[in-house]
Amino acid sequence: MKKHWAIYVIFVLVGVIIVLLLNISHMRINNSTPSFKKNNNDILFVENFANIQIKFNKKFDKNSLQFPSKAAGKLGGQLSELTKNGPKLFFRFSENHCEECINAQFKLLDNFGDLIKTGDIVLLISYRSNHAAQLIRKNYHFTGQILNIDTEELAKWGIEKDGSPYFFMGDKDALYSFFVPEKDLPVLTVTYFKNIGEQFNEVYREQRENSDLPNTEMTIEKTDLELKNISLKQIDTTVKITNSGKNPLFIKKVSSSCECAVSSTPRYPILPGESSEIKILFSPGKQGMFDNRIEIFANTSEVSHVIKLRGNVR
Repeated sequence: MKKHWAIYVIFVLVGVIIVLLLNISHMRINNSTPSFKKNNNDILFVENFANIQIKFNKKFDKNSLQFPSKAAGKLGGQLSELTKNGPKLFFRFSENHCEECINAQFKLLDNFGDLIKTGDIVLLISYRSNHAAQLIRKNYHFTGQILNIDTEELAKWGIEKDGSPYFFMGDKDALYSFFVPEKDLPVLTVTYFKNIGEQFNEVYREQRENSDLPNTEMTIEKTDLELKNISLKQIDTTVKITNSGKNPLFIKKVSSSCECAVSSTPRYPILPGESSEIKILFSPGKQGMFDNRIEIFANTSEVSHVIKLRGNVR
């Protein structure tokens, strides 16, 4: 009886392998970028394939594709310097790449501002014009870092792709999570950005929980919020906070003295001199006077910062 079960299991496994091979045979794998017939089953298959590939790259390429040493020249040093405090998402394109493709990627990136911060994106461009970076900033409203590089620098590393712009991640040790977008299937790029957003979220979560973070200073625009005479309707307001110190500011936790005040906090570090907002959602449960406290915990010399939320519900 056991032998029959063993034979049955083997037949099932062989069948699964044959199905996978048949699916893969309909795809053209070019530099880890699949090409396929555009029906619903293929799209689902390749989206899952890309999803698994991105997660695999995160573990595999990070250990195998190291930054070249001093032989990497100027560019290697620049990338190492940019990533010394954390990973970056690099968007690589040049004047030889499809302009329509570049525009499409910027539009998709705009939709992921809550997951991937502009400060975590670096544009690696190759343009003959010295004013290229300035024009790109203006055309795409990009405020992050831009490096106008010699194409040969990347060609030496064997990672340059022809014809299409592409993305990759980099930290102080390695380059990984390479991705070439499919022009006709933005859903794959969306999947990629979601994965990258998760990677950044994990990095910043670890940093927030680090008890050895250097202290900085935080300035709160309003510490006393007077809502005066309001109705029982839900009200939302924001409080501006600024990093007035010399180190990145991490908001570790925000708590309130009652369940009626729900706040949304920045997940990313606030760099020195920069500002962000804490969103407060107030849902009064009953009429009368109220006096609540919202407490902000961060890597500052003060243990916590208090915002008072007071008023009257008619």
